[in-house]
Amino acid sequence: MIISKLHSIFPGKTRDRFYSLFPHKIRKKVLYLKDLLLHWEIEHREFFVLDDKKCAFLVVPKSANTSIKITIGKTYGIKTDEDQAIHGSSFVRNNLYLTLENAERYFKFSFVRNPYARLVSCYTDKIIRKPHYFEGYIFRIARNITFAEFVKKTVKIPDFLADKHFKSQYSILYQRGKLLVDYVGKVENIEQDWLKVAEKCGFEPSVVRENVSTPKGNKRDYRLFYTQELAELVYQRYRNDFELLGYQTAHQELLDFLKN
Repeated sequence: MIISKLHSIFPGKTRDRFYSLFPHKIRKKVLYLKDLLLHWEIEHREFFVLDDKKCAFLVVPKSANTSIKITIGKTYGIKTDEDQAIHGSSFVRNNLYLTLENAERYFKFSFVRNPYARLVSCYTDKIIRKPHYFEGYIFRIARNITFAEFVKKTVKIPDFLADKHFKSQYSILYQRGKLLVDYVGKVENIEQDWLKVAEKCGFEPSVVRENVSTPKGNKRDYRLFYTQELAELVYQRYRNDFELLGYQTAHQELLDFLKN
């Protein structure tokens, strides 16, 4: 109630100054609490809205978002990254249907990724490359945690309390069983699938391949991170991702690989 009143009374910049009064770790927890009270989850969905093109990109973290945003930026003749706004567009948080009028007139798209590869990408980026990332998170995730420990910990965290980088893709793409976008592409087929989006929205036809999670020259096969036990844990946790997003065979393929 207090947080809702704060948001209704004070403009954004005032609220930002209020949150900045807290130390980083505490501020992060306060923001988590705020989102949980306002949206019933600590990490709610983000749409990248391009009003001039009547298109909206639903962000699924660790699924080629940087590449897609840079490619969209090229369409406008500017360089961009995750933190830089594009002219004619804006980030609209939470549900598109609640924040845009006539949302059905927008072509809404997203990209998904093999859940096994996505979780490895999360680990290598947020644990190996950015060991301080989870400081202030509501659950303790140690900096030097192994991948096996990371899996066993994160699979127990429900989506409404999960960090967006290991939150299930299903929970982002669906609301009350309804798919929120018109088109879902796959990272594994991004060149071909992006062409369909580019033709519809008038974007650059070639997607930029930007992998910030893996240092150049240090790319490892995601399958090498797994054991049969870990593969089963991830499959059970992200079962909707596997079965509803077109990765039905990924589980068995990984098990076959691990047996050889």
